[in-house]
Amino acid sequence: MSSLKLILKNIYKTLLIGVFVVIALGLILVYIPRELAIELVDEDGPVETAQVILYFTAAILCFTFKARNMWDRGLNAGLIFIVFALRELDFQVKFTDISVTRTKFYFAPDVPLETKIIAGIIVIGIIWLINSFAWKNFKSLINGVKDNKIWSILAMNGIIFIFLAIEVDISLRGFEVNKEREIIKSFFEEMTEMAIPIYFLAALITYGISFSKSRRGL
Repeated sequence: MSSLKLILKNIYKTLLIGVFVVIALGLILVYIPRELAIELVDEDGPVETAQVILYFTAAILCFTFKARNMWDRGLNAGLIFIVFALRELDFQVKFTDISVTRTKFYFAPDVPLETKIIAGIIVIGIIWLINSFAWKNFKSLINGVKDNKIWSILAMNGIIFIFLAIEVDISLRGFEVNKEREIIKSFFEEMTEMAIPIYFLAALITYGISFSKSRRGL
């Protein structure tokens, strides 16, 4: 069996479960009272707050793994989860009207030069952190999926859902859509984004359990 087929064979069940749950929760939001649904997925609402809590919890677990010599790259992973949490809190536009991740921010005449420099350094540092982490961990992740290790499978699903969330986010850009359709899209977008920290946190928990058992020789 080829590597790709083996990977797909090992992840498809958990991936399908995640997709089913996201669609089910999205449909629930569509059919409950509209005001309640909007309140749940609104900025700083319960869904976004839950995502932030999950990301920070994942970061704490990563730092703990590093401190206990359970994962050498736990520090970097924890920092990445903090970046994800800050992204959910919209820190990229917290101090400016334009997101620091967009090129037009660096060409905006009303943004001070020192602000552009500081923001640029931070963004480049984050890109380096994520790319470096991915480069150093990709092979072990793939090998773990091939070996049907549950923590690797869950982590891979989390990565897939990152790309699914991006796809949902950009799916209607450039098209004229009515307000109702935009609201419905936001329901499914938020549920897709919610799956990401859930998968990663589940991966960390199962990794911690597996590591502890192997350390005790169980």
